[in-house]
Amino acid sequence: MSDNIESKVVVITGASSGNGEATARQLARHGAKLVLGARRLERLQALAEELSLDNGAVVQTDAALPADSYANMVVFPLSQPEVVDVNEILFRPTWQEL
Repeated sequence: MSDNIESKVVVITGASSGNGEATARQLARHGAKLVLGARRLERLQALAEELSLDNGAVVQTDAALPADSYANMVVFPLSQPEVVDVNEILFRPTWQEL
């Protein structure tokens, strides 16, 4: 992994299990500042505690939640005091009402 991830703010959705959780663990080992999002708040909080993350770094998200829930995941990293390089922000729906 590139050394330039240290101190970068990374937002991870689906962080309560699977690839999202594994990504969070790997990035934390390399010094990234993480914002974790997922539906299962208890699991997110446990992971955040294990990784010694700030309480504000956990956001409960769900495809059925209002848009401002997702906006909060963007506001946190952008509100940090240091310069934040936002490379990409992507939200993909897990369901769609027809």
